[in-house]
Amino acid sequence: MLVIITPGILEAGHTGVDLSQRHNGYGKQLVDAVVAYARENGLKVIPDCGFVSILFNKYPERYGDIRGMR
Repeated sequence: MLVIITPGILEAGHTGVDLSQRHNGYGKQLVDAVVAYARENGLKVIPDCGFVSILFNKYPERYGDIRGMR
């Protein structure tokens, strides 16, 4: 995952998982690890990646507190 960290913000950019490994939950594990890092460090996450945005929209109860806006 490509991330950019600025004061108070973590921009979650492109998330990539090898085609042979898709549908194994690795993308979600990656997003959850980035979200955990953001929470531990007091950052808001801006979901610039389509996959991250889909997860944030699908599970607002899980990610709503951490979602940042532009």
